[in-house]
Amino acid sequence: MTPGIKIVVAVFVSLIIGAIIGFVIGQSSVPNTVVTNNGGGQTNDQYQTLEQQYQTLQQQYQTSEQQLNYYKQVLSLSYSDTLISNQVVNQPAGYFSYWCYTANYTGYIVVNVQSSTTTQTYARVYWNAYGINYDNSISVGSQGTAVFPVLPSNYCVGVGNNNLINGATETITITYYY
Repeated sequence: MTPGIKIVVAVFVSLIIGAIIGFVIGQSSVPNTVVTNNGGGQTNDQYQTLEQQYQTLQQQYQTSEQQLNYYKQVLSLSYSDTLISNQVVNQPAGYFSYWCYTANYTGYIVVNVQSSTTTQTYARVYWNAYGINYDNSISVGSQGTAVFPVLPSNYCVGVGNNNLINGATETITITYYY
């Protein structure tokens, strides 16, 4: 189920739960009603049953509301995961290092090269999803930031150098925003 469909389902479930809660509250607050008990405790049992149903519906509503708020945050790209933080990588000339992950939501990848021993450093992201084969490299020089889009998929992030003779040492941070 896609995130968009999950949101629609959560909203629909929330509306249904709200309507049921409104109905239960409306039915239980009838003014000037006299309740008589014919000795079997049936009215009390019915009240307890309704109270339990109300508590269950209230919990379900709160859970749905939390899920809805979570998906609102996802839609606004408010969450992030730092995948690599200030990692030092040593590479021979002309090589690149890469890390692979799974994106559960559409978002973007930020590759920050804090320092490099060469001005020929680049960042690269590649993934394949929904018929799109994305593979892009951005030069970041001896330090810089590159931003790449990502769809829900398995993806790889790489940092490398285009040196012909000397290797390179880079300090990098990779963050996934969704």
